[in-house]
Amino acid sequence: MQITAVVDEQKCISCIGCKLCVWACPDPNTIRYIKAKKKIVIDPQRCKGCGLCEAACPVKYIALRMQERELGV
Repeated sequence: MQITAVVDEQKCISCIGCKLCVWACPDPNTIRYIKAKKKIVIDPQRCKGCGLCEAACPVKYIALRMQERELGV
């Protein structure tokens, strides 16, 4: 098991260009904004579980959570 960031697409406001989690992540390309789809994609293999993205997420929306996940899932 590994702690990784998981995005709740129902709550994420990346569609309006938030991207605070992308800017907060210290590891480039772990959290990417896909402009064509207007959504955030997290690479769980690269995520180190630091929680900076979760802390940067606007409190009202909390679209990112740190969760335990099995590697390869």
